[in-house]
Amino acid sequence: MVRISEKDSNWLKTTFAKESYGKVMRGNVVYDYLYAEKILKGYDKIQKRGCGCEFGSLKRMVDKLYKEFIDAQD
Repeated sequence: MVRISEKDSNWLKTTFAKESYGKVMRGNVVYDYLYAEKILKGYDKIQKRGCGCEFGSLKRMVDKLYKEFIDAQD
């Protein structure tokens, strides 16, 4: 797993968990999922998608990585 800063870890546990995790992919939720992917994969910047059709796979992948992150915290 990638090293995650305390600031990013707190964002994932509070903001992402309460406002975006498991919600329908539109508006700010899409941005939050892109930002969560950046954190969880250790990217330097957000990896934009060329088409909305890719949001389903993004959501599944981030949900899986987020669950692994939360499980590792316990």
